[in-house]
Amino acid sequence: MKTSVLLSTLLFFGLAQFSLASTTVNFSAAGVQSTDVSGTTTFSFSNLKTGYDTSTVDAGGIGQFGGLAVDNTGQYGGAAGHSKYGVVGYPGNGNATLTFNGPASYFGFWWSAADAQNTLTLYSGNNAVLTLTGSDLVKSLGACGAGSAYCGNPNNGMDPNELFTYVNIFGTNGTQFSSASFTNGPGTGFEFDNLAYIDPPAVPEPATWSCLALGLGVLAFLKLRAHRA
Repeated sequence: MKTSVLLSTLLFFGLAQFSLASTTVNFSAAGVQSTDVSGTTTFSFSNLKTGYDTSTVDAGGIGQFGGLAVDNTGQYGGAAGHSKYGVVGYPGNGNATLTFNGPASYFGFWWSAADAQNTLTLYSGNNAVLTLTGSDLVKSLGACGAGSAYCGNPNNGMDPNELFTYVNIFGTNGTQFSSASFTNGPGTGFEFDNLAYIDPPAVPEPATWSCLALGLGVLAFLKLRAHRA
């Protein structure tokens, strides 16, 4: 079962033109900690060193992180079978930005120990196309005091007062993501693991379409000549 919500953002390009960009967000069933979307490239943090890294960190085939911190699996994070997870909230680490290797039509991650300080922003170039907060998760999945099935770490039963969910974000109407920004306010952490994304197939350049059209035209001409002969 998934819970879904359609989010739309109006993006302005200059003063005279605008385009409507949409994203569809859904949440996998409670306890699911990895993507069930086919064709994705995935990444976990188990092979990275712990602590805050001021340099660029390679995120496998997905992209590069700037401002990333990594912690050992425990109460607040670390998907099943993983020894570490990514986090924002260390001293000097209020933001971590993941720049994708290519334009993404889908991005997913396990959001653990969600709280109101957590903010995810997806960008298309310099334009923010989606902002999702820990408070948005409460609105969609329910509060822990109300008995939401998403509350508590499914791996160890700890942290029963915070939400743990796998988030799936799809670009619609041609929307593609170039980067993801994980931001956190003071006093808490924004924990995440099991990243997944899809780099959509490349669209042929206009010259490629022209060559294809020319080739088809030649084939049609030769077929017509053969028929007349």
